[in-house]
Amino acid sequence: MELQQLRYVVAVAETSNFTRAAEHCRVVQSALSHQIAALERELGARLFERTSRRVRLTSAGEAFLPAARECLEAADRARAEVAAASGELRGRLAIGAITTVAAVDLPALLKEFRRRHPRVRVTLAAAGSEDLIERVRRADMDVAFLGLTTRAEPRGVRGRALA
Repeated sequence: MELQQLRYVVAVAETSNFTRAAEHCRVVQSALSHQIAALERELGARLFERTSRRVRLTSAGEAFLPAARECLEAADRARAEVAAASGELRGRLAIGAITTVAAVDLPALLKEFRRRHPRVRVTLAAAGSEDLIERVRRADMDVAFLGLTTRAEPRGVRGRALA
């Protein structure tokens, strides 16, 4: 079992499409399909139900997916720990923002962060405040820029008023 195979499984599960998953992973679709098939043979179980119209996880795939994500996160943490020991910041930073965020100049902040920490993989997602709060609560996202009233406090996460 290879980490790349786990990445492919997660990508297909998230996109429900082999072609989009391959694009996301920057690999040709046939290579992604071949690697997932090899993993399925190794495991002795199909991870995906494939039809001409859609792809979805089998019960074995649903059982496998959380562990695959945990393995990938552990590998990322291991890389980050080694980099930190040598004084380099690495890893991932998942940021969420409402589409109308105005309290901070997010593009300028991201540009400066990228300049300072080029080895950190940054992802940015736009959504509504409640969805972003839930993603931070589930640890799917590290930080989110929300639009809340001055008296509203996000539940289950720490907040800081910026404006």
